[in-house]
Amino acid sequence: MRTRLGIMVLVVLALLAWTVQASEPVKAYKGLIFGESQSETNKKVMADKSLQGNVWACFTKVGGEQYGIQFDFDEDRLYLIRLTSNFPFTTRKYGPQHFDRALADLEPLRQVIEAQYGPPHVVDDITFLDMRDGRVAFKYAWNINGVKAITIGVACQRYEYWAELSIGYIPILSEIGARESQEKAEQITGSASDF
Repeated sequence: MRTRLGIMVLVVLALLAWTVQASEPVKAYKGLIFGESQSETNKKVMADKSLQGNVWACFTKVGGEQYGIQFDFDEDRLYLIRLTSNFPFTTRKYGPQHFDRALADLEPLRQVIEAQYGPPHVVDDITFLDMRDGRVAFKYAWNINGVKAITIGVACQRYEYWAELSIGYIPILSEIGARESQEKAEQITGSASDF
């Protein structure tokens, strides 16, 4: 049920992207702008003293806690930034017996985003049973003017759990989703004649 709600949130966000076009640059995080190239983003990251590193290895502080930053590019356009408490030498990755600590780590992130954008548009209860290896179970989500999606949740990998915040650019996320759907449809059509 909760996985369906997460999928439904993404579908709604994708549909909104088709109807709303950004007329001006959309801020991703700090001075970073969605759609910028990897080299432009790297220059900005290295010039910002509050960001430690570059687009391949970067750290920042949010609400007094340190997070690793991961940058995703599609066709050399920045479209997703993830702030994660899963980085080398962190003490904020938890085993199954401390899943509640991973949930507690979400609250400072929620408070920071809520201070900027107001209450989340979607709130979902997540439990240990909702977790799937290699996935993020989202607890909070915001849709900012149909162009920026912010989600906060707990990620899982090999029975370790940590907080993760994602900031995504909906128009490029929609392009990627449409492209993947088209590729999957072509694969199915191509294999269908084999039967």
